Amino acid sequence: MTFILGCDPTDDRLKILNSTNGEIFYSIAKRDSFATSPLFIVNKDTVRGSSNIVLPNSSFNHALIGPNEWEYFINRDCEDSTLKVFFFTKELIIKNSWDSLVRNQVYSKKITATVKELNYLDWEIMYE
Repeated sequence: MTFILGCDPTDDRLKILNSTNGEIFYSIAKRDSFATSPLFIVNKDTVRGSSNIVLPNSSFNHALIGPNEWEYFINRDCEDSTLKVFFFTKELIIKNSWDSLVRNQVYSKKITATVKELNYLDWEIMYE
């Protein structure tokens, strides 16, 4: 019983859906630009070292620790109370260094959403 009471609740309702035939990688950002620290390690034609990957035609639930944490995170921490999700194709990551992507803010697609919009979308963000 102590084990169950000691577990932190998670909020895993944000679902990233990939409706393409290729792997996608994503970065969640508080501002209108994405992280300066490398998210991916590129070795020849392989990208690894990232938990933010969604395989072709599948989905991934991104979890934060805490009940209703996504709402708190978006409303408290995100610029304009809007979540920003940057997407990168495998080809884009292999062709460019991470420093170049960050410096030039190059990405395959960006989706922004407020809590109200995410509620309407049932907390699903689709990469097509």
